[in-house]
Amino acid sequence: MRFKSSFSSSARLSSKGGRAFAIGQSSAPAAEVAAPKVRRTPEELALRGTRSRIEGTFYVLTILMVGLAARLVWLQASGEAPKKLEKPVVLTAAPRRADILARDGTALAVTLDEYTIAANPRGIKEKEKMARLIAQTIGGDVQKYRALLDKIERPNGKPNYYVRLAKRVSKERLDELKKLQSTKGLTKNAKRLRREFWAPISWEATPRRHYPLKDAACQLVGYTTPDGKGATGLEAAWNAELSGKPEEVVSQVDSYARPVPMFISDWKPSVQGRSIVTTIDRQIQAACDEALARMSKQYKPKLATAIVLDPRTGEVLAMSSAPAFDLNNPDMTTGALTSNRCLQYAYEPGSTFKVITAAAAIENVPNWQRYSFGCAGSQRVGAHNMHCWISSTSKRAHGSEDLSESIRDSCNFGVYGFARLAGRDTMLDYMKRFGLGQRMKMAQLRDHAGALPVPANPAKWGEAQFANIAFGQGMMLTPM
Repeated sequence: MRFKSSFSSSARLSSKGGRAFAIGQSSAPAAEVAAPKVRRTPEELALRGTRSRIEGTFYVLTILMVGLAARLVWLQASGEAPKKLEKPVVLTAAPRRADILARDGTALAVTLDEYTIAANPRGIKEKEKMARLIAQTIGGDVQKYRALLDKIERPNGKPNYYVRLAKRVSKERLDELKKLQSTKGLTKNAKRLRREFWAPISWEATPRRHYPLKDAACQLVGYTTPDGKGATGLEAAWNAELSGKPEEVVSQVDSYARPVPMFISDWKPSVQGRSIVTTIDRQIQAACDEALARMSKQYKPKLATAIVLDPRTGEVLAMSSAPAFDLNNPDMTTGALTSNRCLQYAYEPGSTFKVITAAAAIENVPNWQRYSFGCAGSQRVGAHNMHCWISSTSKRAHGSEDLSESIRDSCNFGVYGFARLAGRDTMLDYMKRFGLGQRMKMAQLRDHAGALPVPANPAKWGEAQFANIAFGQGMMLTPM
């Protein structure tokens, strides 16, 4: 059959909204024809679910981004936006300070692991219970802790979010406190309650320097400041080596100096400090301290020093200054106690200098053994009457003294005679060779250089001055 294109002789279907109509010459609608149901495959259903999840994630991320943008705008407006630091900022605690040891490994200075316990009083509901548990674990008075936990306002009336409950808490006691906070073996609800209860309690490491031998070689060892830096003695001289280097982070920070994680540009790990082993012999040091304390008690001098050296190597086996002090409780207002007078106190050496005069004579005067000089107790030297110490005794004079006898008897006129044989230039040369007027720089410790005779030109020394120099007057040096 052949169809014509005329509406009168044909019927056509038009689909609108899932409904079919027959169209002919008549304007009246034909009977509706139902559209067939579309069956979707499992793959199509899975794809439709994935699309829904993607759309949901998109909306969530959009909301978060809008919120983040609003937060950044608020930070900029309030002045709390991160700010870039030009220098590295130490964001973590410095490494543990190393030890100072005696030659046998005995500790002269160590660092104790201690902690400070703090709390946010406004976050604690059961204050009485908290105070009791704190006292049971770290020690202390329950009422004291309760009073601290009740300080929810500062003196100016503003809210108080921090109180220090205890200092110098040992690691062992802190571990006991941590056990109370443990949620191991608890139900989910019990864990939540325990975390909420202990959340206002915090602690921070506050290591403390400790000196087990207390006042042994106290001026030599030295002590640290409250923030852990060397203040005197070896603690100060070797501060960099003992301290090591702290961890350093270069980062943009917020207004509270906290690093912004995504803006950390550099990181340097910490370097542990190095321990120092000294030449101090613990037993010799103890004997030296005891002898000096006994002498000081008997004769009551303003100060006294004692040094013990190994004659074969020159190593310092003991170094003491009196009066001494406990390094664990230094008196920072008393400089006389903390100064190492063995190195920093310059004085006229007196008769102890005579050995330098003897050394100059022995090495520079030919046949020095053949010479001797008379001591009458007093003698005219230049324009001055000079005396030997023997003149104040019943013996009055030493008589004829060779070099050995002059040193044995500490005779002023005997050593003066040998100084004249050695010569003024030689005497000045030997003073310099023995280190007078020069800093020792021993173990990087601060010391006094002493002083050579004035004027510096020996030719300008008067005869009386030259005599004084021969037996240790007119120059300055330290006990060391």
